[in-house]
Amino acid sequence: MAAVSGLVVDGTHLVHRSRRAEDAKGHVSEWLHLLRHTAGAQRTVAVFDAKRGGAKMRRTRHPTYKGKGKRTSHAFAKAWDAARKAAIEMPSSSVMVAEQKWEADDLIANLCRNFQRGQEEWHGAQLLYVASADSDMQQLLRPEVAWIQMQSRPTADAPRCVKIVTWEDFSRQFGFQPELYPDYLALKGKPEVGVSGLGVGSKGAKKLIRAYGGIETILDAARRGELKGWGSHVQNAFAKDGAQEQARYNLALFLAGKELETEFRNVENM
Repeated sequence: MAAVSGLVVDGTHLVHRSRRAEDAKGHVSEWLHLLRHTAGAQRTVAVFDAKRGGAKMRRTRHPTYKGKGKRTSHAFAKAWDAARKAAIEMPSSSVMVAEQKWEADDLIANLCRNFQRGQEEWHGAQLLYVASADSDMQQLLRPEVAWIQMQSRPTADAPRCVKIVTWEDFSRQFGFQPELYPDYLALKGKPEVGVSGLGVGSKGAKKLIRAYGGIETILDAARRGELKGWGSHVQNAFAKDGAQEQARYNLALFLAGKELETEFRNVENM
């Protein structure tokens, strides 16, 4: 008997995929049905950035994050309305919208954490699928949480532009646990969202994390002089002024939902 599953969808990505606002509702509806079928999900939650744009918290720290926060167009706002309506009208589906200071990713991360703790009602679901085109979502992978990678074009292993990535798939590819993916991004950077790395490259970042773990243990190793055998590019990267601060700064940008989770806990403890 197949496990009961739930589905969380990055609704903002579906809005961006809609080429014309007039077609957004039908386009999003088709995608939601495809994703639900792929996951075999009994319940769906579509999560959106704020209508007028989100990520203000990250852009306050990093003004060039995801394209400098360009003003939302009228066409996008119209498509956003249509996409939200499509999600609401889908059976056994609900919608969540992030505050402007957060991103949809932050809400998705907290939905996953609450699912793992048994604090979120998923009608008996044992598996949770997260559908998004953003590779950052891999940090949420666990034995009970999988990522449905939404691709821009068909490939041999994803003819319908969707590919399921599991915790085991990630571990085989990267050689470390998914929760360390933000640390990996902090080291190598992510130019497509305007965040530079420390200059160690993708291979170097993987090797460092496999050897030492997260950012703090790597920085400790650098302070103790344990990186002498790692080549000049790695040693130089951590010898630069401000390297430690840059690594922690990057990590804070890539951690999904951590500050939102802290904010919720602070409110609960008041």
